[in-house]
Amino acid sequence: LHLSIRRQRQMCIRDSVSAASLLISWYIQAINLNFSEVHFYAIPAGLYLLGIAYFEYKRNSEIKFLALAANVLAILILPVSAFIQSLVLNPELIYASLCAIEAILLIVWGLYSRSKIIFAGGLVAFAINLLWHLATTLSDINVAFTAIGFGLLFIGIAVVIERMKNRLAQSGKEWIDQLDTWNW
Repeated sequence: LHLSIRRQRQMCIRDSVSAASLLISWYIQAINLNFSEVHFYAIPAGLYLLGIAYFEYKRNSEIKFLALAANVLAILILPVSAFIQSLVLNPELIYASLCAIEAILLIVWGLYSRSKIIFAGGLVAFAINLLWHLATTLSDINVAFTAIGFGLLFIGIAVVIERMKNRLAQSGKEWIDQLDTWNW
C-alpha cells in the first residue's frame, strides 16, 4: 500500500510537470504567432484540464495535487490568454468580452464543483479584465464626467451597504461556513 501511494505521487508529479511544460510551450508558441487567434485553441485545452481536475477530486484519491495543478493551469489557459489577446490584438472588445464570459463561467463552475481555486481564479480574472479595460476606456472620456459618475456610484453603494449591513454580515458568515466545506 505504501509503495502504491509513492507511485501515485510520482505519477502525479510527472503529470503536473508535463502539463506545466505543455502550458509553457503553448505560451511560447503563442508569442511566436503574435497571439493571432490562438485562444480558440486554448478553449479545448482549458476544458480538458477542468475535466481532469473535477474527476480527480471525485476519484477520492489521496493525492489531490494533480487536481489542484490542473485547476491552476486551466485558469492560466482560459481567461489569461483571452486577456493577453485583448491587450495585443486590435479588436480588443471581442477578447475582453470572451475573457469576461470565461471568468463568469469559471465562477459558476467553481460554485458547482465547490472548488476554491476556480472560484477565486474566475473572480480575479473578471476583476482584472474589467478594471483594466474600464481604465483604458475611461482614459478617452472626459475625466469630469467619469469622476462624477464614480462618486455617485460609490455614494449609492455606501448607502445600500449601510442599510443592509446586518443582512450582509449574516449572509457573509453563512457563506464563509459553506466555503469551509469546499476543496482546494
